[in-house]
Amino acid sequence: MIMRNRSTVLSFRITEDIKEEFEKYALLSHTTTKQILIGYIYDLLSITKEEQLQYIRCSVCGKTFQTNNPVRKFCSPECRKKNNLAVRKAWEFKNKAKDESLLTPSDILELKKASKCFYCGCELNDSNRTIDHFIPLCRGGANIKENLVACCFGCNNKKGTKTYEEFMKLS
Repeated sequence: MIMRNRSTVLSFRITEDIKEEFEKYALLSHTTTKQILIGYIYDLLSITKEEQLQYIRCSVCGKTFQTNNPVRKFCSPECRKKNNLAVRKAWEFKNKAKDESLLTPSDILELKKASKCFYCGCELNDSNRTIDHFIPLCRGGANIKENLVACCFGCNNKKGTKTYEEFMKLS
């Protein structure tokens, strides 16, 4: 286990019997072994509670707060909720193009009836026919009929997330 405190680095090994004792004590005290070990190490080093606290800036509101948990990012439950809401909105915005309801079954059938690859012009059959997004979803494309083309598996695989212009330069 490596423990960092100020500029001091401690490295030590814990024997199995000591580890088992800590785990038993952790079960009895309803806490984690790591918290018990950290408290024990702080006691050994005679570090006070005030020295354990760190000043951290809230990632939402920017307010500085004290905590002994360096992983903590939010000053309050309200800031955590605001962050979760912002993350959810960003995810919904990113994934709104994946709404399949924009296509009708007849649109998909029409694409499946195509006989030639949009990119290379080869003959399409059931084993190599795929549907590709002309403008990829990750580049802002949508699941609409005008953005979908029938192409062969090879072209779809090579194109990946490239735009049509980027793909044609490579070909």
